Amino acid sequence: MISIIIPTLGNFHKNNLKYQILNNTEKIKFEIIFIIPKKNFSKLIKFKKFKNIRVVTSNNFNQVKQRYEGIKYAKYNYILQLDDDIQLEEKFLTKIYKSSKKIKGNFCLSPILRDSFTKKIIYKEVKALRRLLYLLLFQIDITKNHGKISNFGLAFDFSPHLKKLQKVEWLPGGCMLTKKTYYKNYNVKIFHNYEKAYYEDVYFSLTSSFKKYIDYRLSAYLNNEIIPEKLTLQLKYVYSIYKLNKKKNIIKFFIFALLKCLKKIF
Repeated sequence: MISIIIPTLGNFHKNNLKYQILNNTEKIKFEIIFIIPKKNFSKLIKFKKFKNIRVVTSNNFNQVKQRYEGIKYAKYNYILQLDDDIQLEEKFLTKIYKSSKKIKGNFCLSPILRDSFTKKIIYKEVKALRRLLYLLLFQIDITKNHGKISNFGLAFDFSPHLKKLQKVEWLPGGCMLTKKTYYKNYNVKIFHNYEKAYYEDVYFSLTSSFKKYIDYRLSAYLNNEIIPEKLTLQLKYVYSIYKLNKKKNIIKFFIFALLKCLKKIF
């Protein structure tokens, strides 16, 4: 019923499957497809003994490209794309499948992301100074645009307070349920090997007409550590997102890009 697609470089530990797969009591049929670079294949040999796990080798070293390869091997119509560092709550597959049944038409559905240590939602309250800065520079109130995409390349975080199914404009790609047709026109050309795919979730949210929802009653967990980002790659993908937006504002885009540069320098 659900094909779980996990692109990885091999840094995937068996313990990550504890909650989501191996020890669950779910009745939903599922399969797991790992996509891993050929030279790292030996790191996942330990999973070959499980009947519902398939390990596919790839010539790519990029999670977007690897994920796209994995879709081709999926035997079920429902696809759960999952990053290899995310853990799911108990009976997650059953819960997200039931939640998806409340949505009509083509959809993408994600849980709220929580810190694996604190168990708190990773999205924070907007500080007054940041809110004021965006009001002055971009004439936009961040607190009234949770889950939306701006006309200058910024995707706003989700509200830390909601407790229901919420329609949004973008979804975190690390854990998302959709249907196989979502990937029909999936264009991965701008993503390159050995390069981190910054903002790929926002990029694909903009390129797809599928309705997008986040369910605050569902939880996925990750180690929410701050990893240094490459400014040039950030700007590259922010510009790609900006170009896809139908309502562009070039002046605000340049101001936003300048802010990112200043933040990196200082």
